[in-house]
Amino acid sequence: MTIISKLAVVPVALFFVAFCTSGLASSLHPGKPTIVASPNGKLKTELSATNGDLSYRVTVDGKQVLAPSKLGIQTDDVDLGQDVTLGAPRVHKVNEKYRFFGAHALAVNRANEAVVPATSHGESYMIDIHVADDGVGVRLRLPAKPGRRIQADRFTWMLEGDPTMWVDKLDPGYESPITQLLSNS
Repeated sequence: MTIISKLAVVPVALFFVAFCTSGLASSLHPGKPTIVASPNGKLKTELSATNGDLSYRVTVDGKQVLAPSKLGIQTDDVDLGQDVTLGAPRVHKVNEKYRFFGAHALAVNRANEAVVPATSHGESYMIDIHVADDGVGVRLRLPAKPGRRIQADRFTWMLEGDPTMWVDKLDPGYESPITQLLSNS
């Protein structure tokens, strides 16, 4: 193979990688909602910034199980879940195994992930969305800044339907009583 023919393969390979990975997240355009599906396609998480308010929702087999719920963090007297502009997500697959001490000797982490840049009140940060076949993780990552104060977690869960919840009071111990709570009470 000559050098010219080797170089001609590179654009085709880059197109193939971009085309194949675009299915992991349904939006690669800044400002549009980003939908990340699990490897088996049954679980989906949608991240959006409707009217500047950061939120996410989760569906299983097309049925909503977590209604649009707020995301945010208050730092240095600013709520970074408001006045949000989303950038284009970077998406990738995760498929790793590692030794684990506990119920299973081998842990398997198989998921699709998106890293979405966000800006709020002039501050840039990242939103990580991790969607596996059996669960979802969402995390906000702020850049390190000397003297930064984290004042409040602004995440909410808007549960769909009328679920029964088991709750515990905020307690530094681990043996406090758990109480059954009906969502309509």
